[in-house]
Formats: sequence, C-alpha cells, structure tokens
Amino acid sequence: GALAVEFKRSFGGYGQWRSDVRELASVRGIGWIALVRSAITGRLHNVWIDLHQVAVPAMTDILLLIDLWEHAWLLDYAPKDRGRFVSDVIEQLNWAVIEARLGDGA
Repeated sequence: GALAVEFKRSFGGYGQWRSDVRELASVRGIGWIALVRSAITGRLHNVWIDLHQVAVPAMTDILLLIDLWEHAWLLDYAPKDRGRFVSDVIEQLNWAVIEARLGDGA
C-alpha cells in the first residue's frame, strides 16, 4: 500500500527502513525511536527522541513510536538484547493502523 511506497521512496524499501531502526536501537541511552513524516517534503524519517518535551522534530507527523526506556523492555530482555526487542516489536506492529496515520496526516 501507500506505506510500502513511502518506505521505498524514503529509505529504499522496507528492509532498509528496518535496518535503520535497528541501527538507531543501538544508540546508547534512553528514549524513543520515531517514524515521522516531514510536513514539507512528505518523506519519512526515523529519528531518536531523548526527551519528548525537547526533541520532537518540528514540522513532522509522528506515525510510529518505539519506547526504548528500560521499563519497556528490560524485564523481558537482557541489556544486550535491546535490538532483539525492537525486532520483536516490529513483528507485532499493526501496519494498517500506521498506514491509516499516513493517510490521515497523523
């Protein structure tokens, strides 16, 4: 659908998007990974957000957030397995909801 088209246009495809998310998951620290759409270009970007009140990119619509604060994953995954947690979350995403956000202008 439209989300697949945007992944292709913005990242080169779904696999490249997923690789980019995994790379962001390797960043040290706490925060969120956000899939956002630029209100200016319409392109999708993955961004790291440390503190939600100071780091949400301006002029973007948030389509997806992955929580990487320890409370979200540390009880179920070892500290070295944050990347596996992210992969597991991606496998459980409801793509229809995310694609609807793309069409709604989030």
